[in-house]
Amino acid sequence: MQSEFLYNTAFVLSNSLKLIFRVLWVLMFLRAILSWIPIGENKFTEIVYDVTEVVIFPVRKLLEKLNIGNDLPIDISFTVTFILIAIISAFV
Repeated sequence: MQSEFLYNTAFVLSNSLKLIFRVLWVLMFLRAILSWIPIGENKFTEIVYDVTEVVIFPVRKLLEKLNIGNDLPIDISFTVTFILIAIISAFV
C-alpha cells in the first residue's frame, strides 16, 4: 500500500515537472517570436516576459559573473536558458 502511494506520488511529480518544462519551453519560444514582431506592449506580452524573465535572469547574472558574452552585441542568456530548458526537460 505504501509503495503504491510512493509510486503514484512520484508519477504525479514527474508529470507535473514535465508539464512545467513544456509550458516554460512554449513561453520561451513565444518570447523569441514576440521579440521579432513589433506589436507593442500588451497584457499577453507582459505575462510572457515576466514569467520567462524569472528563469532568464539568474542565467544572465551567472554569465555576467563568469564574463561570458559581456562584449557581444546581443544578450546570449536567452539562448543559454532555452538550451538548458531543453536539456533538463529531456531528463525529466
